[in-house]
Amino acid sequence: MVAASGTTEREPDATPGDEPWLGELLVGETVTATGTIDAADAVDAYLVACPAAMGLRVRCTVSKLGGAWPRWIDATTLSWKEGDGPLAVIETRTIHPIVLVAASGRTFSVRALDIPGGKGDGVPATSLVDLAGARIVGVLAGDPDTRVLLASTAGTGLRCELKDLVTRQRAGKAFMNVGEGEKCLAPAVIREGATEVAALSAEGRLLVFPLEEVNELSGGGKGVILMRLHEGEALLGAQVVAGPLKVKGKGRGDKVSFVTVTGPEIENYRGARARTGRVLQGSLKSVAGFAD
Repeated sequence: MVAASGTTEREPDATPGDEPWLGELLVGETVTATGTIDAADAVDAYLVACPAAMGLRVRCTVSKLGGAWPRWIDATTLSWKEGDGPLAVIETRTIHPIVLVAASGRTFSVRALDIPGGKGDGVPATSLVDLAGARIVGVLAGDPDTRVLLASTAGTGLRCELKDLVTRQRAGKAFMNVGEGEKCLAPAVIREGATEVAALSAEGRLLVFPLEEVNELSGGGKGVILMRLHEGEALLGAQVVAGPLKVKGKGRGDKVSFVTVTGPEIENYRGARARTGRVLQGSLKSVAGFAD
């Protein structure tokens, strides 16, 4: 699974006249493909989801690019309803699972063929799965063996694979255990070669520790303590370290600001899992979470 951010030119992987099919999973549209798509008929696809008021909305379009090479979607050109915005922009394939992760710790599966196509505001996820009021915090799509990191506001987390989150039940399945008043956070994909996890607390403390210290639980559960929190404090996010860490928050005059922690600076925040971490250095008065 590759998240598309901005415009990126894809390298041609076929000769002219043998252009691949491109499926766009965007906000809106009507189904243009029927039947079952197997590996031989799989198409490249983009999944774009937004947290609309009526629930998650998604769109699917399948079309052949006659002579034109596929390009990644430029997320900056997508339009949204007032008060809405992008939740996920993902490159995937139509044979790969699409999983919605809820704040309750439940996961829901959606098939690409079940997502309508055409222009418009999309289809609410509630027409595809029984959310029962659950709030979607993240969307995953990709190879079933894609490794995933899940975390909760209680400071706990676990590792699993995308296929572990798949379910045939419209009501989804309980995967990550979260207590009363706690929430499952947005999932993070574990890229090949990743060795560290960064955890950020609401009080602006940052902790970086080895990924191998997080248990892999294919059947779900509560997981292990990622970061020790103060009483009443919440974990804002946990992400795999794949370069500089960017944190969003409020700076001088309560303006939205960002602080970037580069490679050499990350060393100041390294420690063992379940420690409290260190206060983030910089100009932020408060933190809101990791930024893309």
